[in-house]
Amino acid sequence: MELKRRLLDLKSRLDAISWTKNRILAAVLGGTFLLVVLAVVLAPSPQKKDILEVAWPVTTLPAKPELHSPQLSLFGKVETPRVSTMSAAISAHVIDVPASEGAFVKQGDLLIMLDEIDLRLLVQQRQADVTEVHANFESLLLTADENRARLTHEQRLYELAINKSERHKALRKQKSISEESLNSVLSETHRQAIALSNHEKTVADIDNELARAKASIQRAEALHREAVVRLGRTKITAPFDGRITQVTVSPGEHVSQGTLVVEMYDTNDMEVRAQIPSRNLAVIKLAMNDGTAVTGQIDVEGLSLPVTLARLSGAVSRGSSSVEGLFRIDSDYTPELGRAVNLTLTLPTVADTILVPIQSLYGQNQVFVVEDEHLKAVQIERIGERKDDQGHPSVLIRAEQIIPGTLIVTSQLSNAITGLKVEVQPGTEVAELAQLPRGSGSE
Repeated sequence: MELKRRLLDLKSRLDAISWTKNRILAAVLGGTFLLVVLAVVLAPSPQKKDILEVAWPVTTLPAKPELHSPQLSLFGKVETPRVSTMSAAISAHVIDVPASEGAFVKQGDLLIMLDEIDLRLLVQQRQADVTEVHANFESLLLTADENRARLTHEQRLYELAINKSERHKALRKQKSISEESLNSVLSETHRQAIALSNHEKTVADIDNELARAKASIQRAEALHREAVVRLGRTKITAPFDGRITQVTVSPGEHVSQGTLVVEMYDTNDMEVRAQIPSRNLAVIKLAMNDGTAVTGQIDVEGLSLPVTLARLSGAVSRGSSSVEGLFRIDSDYTPELGRAVNLTLTLPTVADTILVPIQSLYGQNQVFVVEDEHLKAVQIERIGERKDDQGHPSVLIRAEQIIPGTLIVTSQLSNAITGLKVEVQPGTEVAELAQLPRGSGSE
């Protein structure tokens, strides 16, 4: 019992000591909290700094809706509908070749000279044949006149023979002559009748003989003309003003009929063939139907040559949805056949369009305008492209929200959004703009 009592007394003392420590710890924590609160409340307030809104530098141009002609950039090839491939019309030796590849020639200039000696002899022979048939015809005319005159005499002799036979018949009835004398006279009359009949047939056939003689004359003259034509074909000349692209023979060669000798093209009928996108075809066809000339230019060796759309091709190439346009070159300068050229086509004018630099576009159909020093995105209709007065590539746009005088941003900002503050810097080139924010804040 005594031990139990001592244990309980010890426990009571320990509980008293623990309670006293807890009170001291709570007092310490409470005092510390009060000190922290007082330090925060009584601490001096720091000086506040003013933060300025960032302004980004941009260049702009005032909107000026006007009539503009969109330009279409095409890739074309120089060609001509008049390419002449000339071949030998006769078999002969080549005597001379004045033509040379790349040379310009005039219509009628000698290109190839073939040996003509054989054909000259043939022409002489044909001329002799013509002379002979003409002489035969003249002889036939004389013979015809002679036969007609002779026929008159034959008819007279036949009449005399008939009269003589009638008299002898009368004498025979009177028994004044013998039967033998009568038969002799009758035989002579029959012979005269046969001679007259033959001569009448000869005279009647005169027209046929003359017709055959005239046919012989025509045949001989035709053969003579053919020989003369063949002789002329020994000289191969330029059929038009043009440029030679190929010469395939040299002096001394023997060429057969049909052998290719020279090729050339007409320099006065040059064209450029280019594919026109389907999206622009309707406008071009409408302009052509209205009689409006669709013009453009091609760039050749630093020169700008004017061209005019002459016609559209009648068929679409396999694998393509575009129609080819054939543009006439309106210049004395002649580009080489087959040369690839860049063609800038000027389309019909479009009203209320604005010409802006290509860097003004954000995406395909959006630009930014400046309102109260902040950006505003505007959806636009992209009409086409063209070059400005300095030759820089630009874009034609149209939008109802853009009125005359509206400032259109002409520089590119990677963080451009509606509401972004900007600072307009007129006269600053876009390439020189440092796309860094402007503005400052107090420390």
